[in-house]
Amino acid sequence: VRTVRTQSVSPAPAGFGEMHGQERRKEKHAAFHCSVATDMYGKKMNVLLRLERTPSYEELVNYIESHFDVAGRANRPDGHPDVVFSVHTLKVYDTILSRWVELYSTAQLCRGCQLYAFQPESPWHCDLQGAIPKPRPVVAWHSSEQPARRNRAAPVRDSDEPPSKASKMRAVFGHLDTGSKGCILRADLHAYIEKLDINVPEGVQPSYLAKGQSETISLQEWAAFCTAHPNLLDALFFRSYPSWNCRTAALTVHEELLALRRYRERVLAKAQERRQLWQQRSALERQLDAQRKEADLGKLQAEIATTKEQAALDEIYFANFTSQAHEVLAPP
Repeated sequence: VRTVRTQSVSPAPAGFGEMHGQERRKEKHAAFHCSVATDMYGKKMNVLLRLERTPSYEELVNYIESHFDVAGRANRPDGHPDVVFSVHTLKVYDTILSRWVELYSTAQLCRGCQLYAFQPESPWHCDLQGAIPKPRPVVAWHSSEQPARRNRAAPVRDSDEPPSKASKMRAVFGHLDTGSKGCILRADLHAYIEKLDINVPEGVQPSYLAKGQSETISLQEWAAFCTAHPNLLDALFFRSYPSWNCRTAALTVHEELLALRRYRERVLAKAQERRQLWQQRSALERQLDAQRKEADLGKLQAEIATTKEQAALDEIYFANFTSQAHEVLAPP
């Protein structure tokens, strides 16, 4: 079987040595980078992975399976069954021997090397001979789950045609845009990436994920992010759905709308409760003001009555005093 596999692998891409030197100059910021090719639905894909350091064999397989499983779900032709991507054998192109050799240890790796990932043979997949295209740079990520990818024992797989890029952009943006603000918080994006167990090495993170950026991401900035890093968009979208089909999407959208409606109902209920409390407080304050005014009026009336009574008493006193004075001063 491995003889057949070796023959099915074409030589490294044309100008591999020259391209190797160019990529070496371009990738000075990455401690390690390599190209990984594989067969995907009758076509060969080749991606460039940038890492902070030379990975172990298990970590390398994790990076490869994490990326190509999502890529397979994103590029699956309509009517083709959803098959979880798994690595059966890895080969590395030996530039000294000018041939492919099986990878047993990461000690065989060097910066800029070309790898080829073989999947297990199945009725839905076979490795065909053909030219390997030039590598396309992608954002490398891995999962800490064991197994790192989707549960291979899960009976449910993707069905229907995969959604378009615009649909995936709107779906992820709408999920993160809580409250329909028209923007998403960068902290929410980081939390969502962590929740989905998408681990991007810090040293090779895109500038959009780096610290020190603005707190919010507008729809235009989100579109630019997805255009610059489509594989991260696919990871965010498909990691959100263990299985994808139109019915699942419709149910998810319906559940999100119901959750949003319930949230708005709670907000309105709290606003109504606050309004009622404010009205009750205003009524009590008006009642208290009326009672204070009534008490002040009663006090004022009492003071007036006291003043009048004292004036009347004074008048009677002075009248009696005057009468007695006239009697004493009158001639005999």
